Amino acid sequence: MRKANDRTAFIFSSATFLALWGKEIAGYPQNPDVQQNLAQLYVLKGAPAKAEEEFGKDFIDGYVSNAVYALTGYANFWLEQNKNLDSVEAMADLAAKLRPDQWYTLAQVAGIYAKLGKTDKALAVYGPEFAKKNWGDQGTLSSYASFWSKQSTNLDNALAAAKKSVELTPDYYNNNVLGQLLFKLKKYDEALKAAEKAVELVRPMAVKYEGFPVQQYEKLVKDIKDAMAKEKGAEVKK
Repeated sequence: MRKANDRTAFIFSSATFLALWGKEIAGYPQNPDVQQNLAQLYVLKGAPAKAEEEFGKDFIDGYVSNAVYALTGYANFWLEQNKNLDSVEAMADLAAKLRPDQWYTLAQVAGIYAKLGKTDKALAVYGPEFAKKNWGDQGTLSSYASFWSKQSTNLDNALAAAKKSVELTPDYYNNNVLGQLLFKLKKYDEALKAAEKAVELVRPMAVKYEGFPVQQYEKLVKDIKDAMAKEKGAEVKK
């Protein structure tokens, strides 16, 4: 009996070694077949925790993340080539389904839709409803506001999000995003106030970190003042 047990233990050890070796040579991302076989061996050995470690929730979360990265990377690559646009849209759709609650993925997908001229689809995944669901998260709101500012679309809702982000965290970045949106909407007085506040808050960063890009914040102030002067000049000519 002891020899049979020893033989069984040897078989399990050998099989586990081969599975681990297969995992090593498979590289990254992990091969689901290899991971499943390894998990099955751990189950047979009475080590369910190890099975979970190899082929559990962390594995599938990582696998989905890699899939989303591949899908959006594929879409952006072919957008640059202006080819395979049907599959570009399909891959963006799939990425959104895989990560429906992850703001970064939805922003990527919305950007792809926008480049395809599908603004309605961009708004569906990353528009007012998305902002409403994340109304207490200043980082998500400021990223959302910045995205739509660059698109020059959905500006009123983006402005509301920017104002909320400043209310939650009145730092230089959020004030700058607010200033950009107000500037695009030609609300120059409010825009200048936000932009100047951003400069005031960012200057200590330039002292602390050499080479910190303060110029981009100062440029917004200049652009707003130039627009105000131009508008005033036009009124005088009238």
